[in-house]
Amino acid sequence: MTSFVFSNDGKVRFDGNMITIPLRTGGITIFQQSSMFIQVATTFGLKMQVQILPVMQLYISLSEDFKESTKGLCGVFNDKADDDFLSRGGIVESTPITFVNSWKIQDSCPDAILPPPCVSSENEKYAKDNCNSIKDPNGAFSVCHSAVDPALYYQMCVDATCACENINDCLCAGLGAYVYECAAHGIFMRNWRGKICSTPPCANTQVFENDMRACNRTCRSLSEYDYTCMVKDVPVYGCGCPEGKYMDNAGACIDKSDCLCYIGDMIIKKGQSITLNGRTCTCKAGTWKCTKNICPKECLIYGDGHYATFDGKRYRYDGNCEYILVEGVEFKLIDGRVIRAVMPRDQSKCLDEPYSIHTVGLYLILTFTNGVTVIWDKRTRVSITLDPRWKNKVCGLCGNFNGNVADDLTTKENSVVTNTLEFGNSWKSSLSCSNAIDQTFPCDRNPYCLSWAQRKCRMIKDAVFQKCHKKVDPTPFYDACVQEACACDLEGKYLGFCTAVAVYAEACNKAGVCVRWRTPDIRLHYNSEISYNWVHYWLHTRSDHYNSDTSNNQLYYHLHTGRSHHICEIIYNWDRSWHHTGSDHYNSDTNNNQLYYHLYSGNNICNKNSNNCAHGQFYN
Repeated sequence: MTSFVFSNDGKVRFDGNMITIPLRTGGITIFQQSSMFIQVATTFGLKMQVQILPVMQLYISLSEDFKESTKGLCGVFNDKADDDFLSRGGIVESTPITFVNSWKIQDSCPDAILPPPCVSSENEKYAKDNCNSIKDPNGAFSVCHSAVDPALYYQMCVDATCACENINDCLCAGLGAYVYECAAHGIFMRNWRGKICSTPPCANTQVFENDMRACNRTCRSLSEYDYTCMVKDVPVYGCGCPEGKYMDNAGACIDKSDCLCYIGDMIIKKGQSITLNGRTCTCKAGTWKCTKNICPKECLIYGDGHYATFDGKRYRYDGNCEYILVEGVEFKLIDGRVIRAVMPRDQSKCLDEPYSIHTVGLYLILTFTNGVTVIWDKRTRVSITLDPRWKNKVCGLCGNFNGNVADDLTTKENSVVTNTLEFGNSWKSSLSCSNAIDQTFPCDRNPYCLSWAQRKCRMIKDAVFQKCHKKVDPTPFYDACVQEACACDLEGKYLGFCTAVAVYAEACNKAGVCVRWRTPDIRLHYNSEISYNWVHYWLHTRSDHYNSDTSNNQLYYHLHTGRSHHICEIIYNWDRSWHHTGSDHYNSDTNNNQLYYHLYSGNNICNKNSNNCAHGQFYN
């Protein structure tokens, strides 16, 4: 089971390992909203705000979808307070202590006990005198009295402060709890901290605000979409960068003009240029200034509900219906076949668009004359590529291709949402299907497979792909791989796992890094006769059309287009007992655009009917 541990020093551990935040993994987003609050959000409707200063406190919120389905220290989510002390044994307890002790995870832990009373003590007087500011009709908190009753928060402040060892810390936390509840109602306190809770010193030119936000206040957010902006929760107080300033890697708030640029793990200096998606981009004031030639964009759908939109947003949605990926030409991909659907009369003009179908190896390729290309592996992976003419003209599960990832979850009713279930359900092509209610993914169904999946998918983060890490962030691909490998049966172990790794290898290839990752124990299982049809625009050369690596017993190929793009892949890894020859090892037929190979064992040269050799034909 995945676990996160938060410490009062701001450190976060993921499955026992220290991690840096911000982090987005497996449908969970964690980032520092301010110096005093860590924000956690999930794709399934749970949000948490972990207050780390002055004392640790936890605020949890759930979507309405979880009504009637919760138990624990936070009670039963059913709008009834009288059964909130429901114990683990199903009994409604009458005292908080018996209720709390029933929910201990470890029996070896001592039972909780009530703190000693501090009636008529100096602490009680101190607590009442200072917590009374919450109820003061003329004080800083009075602007919120009409929205939030101060009486309950006054008593909570007194109780917490009176029994606390660090009395001022608990006092400030008690006052802050009322400030937090008022912020939840849209009311922000000013000048509430007084002398005792005086504004804490902020480090590195940061400032203290009662409505501090992380969204779009870092240098990284200038060159990459800031996914923290997708999280909507109660505004919090603490130190951070004011609006108009941007936090650098050292935690300092600087001007936009002083920011560096970011792409994955790479940091690019001001004035430095790199190539991004076929365009030359220069870092200027934290943003990329690129040449104007707009490149085609791809939407990718693979495995058990993994999506990457045209604008680059990644999300997960696994429904049980027919859905609109891109609104326009309608067709179905079923059992390795393409079926054109009959559309209503008023939409029949879409059917007239000419298109062609051809096969490239395991892939079926549909090429439309209007700038749409669909590539399907006939199983678990499909990509849709649009040329620039479609910018701002599409919608569906693949997003709207407008260069703005923030509005990719736009429903069919043209509403921007954050819930992927609501978004995905809106793009059903048939109203007869029921909505997806609960997203259960492979690692949820098969938690016993998680360690196996993590071990296999670790290759994405290891040395095999190391030279690609600085160009393509491996984290989202690793997360998707783990979910795919968690299927944990023959199909999941090889088909889903290999598909997920191949998706990252393809992304690396597009970034100019060719990774040879397939080994004898990690390869797709093809039929004995393997043939790949290449598209007419791929070219071959006499020199680097194919090569062999005798030390690793590998035969691999390179193909390129007229614009110097290339594909690179190992097409066969053979056992050490197999041998190759200089002449019969591979050959090319330039007339038929064929690359084929022969390997032999012992003194027997391979032929089509041999039982002791491997052979195949590639790119027919």
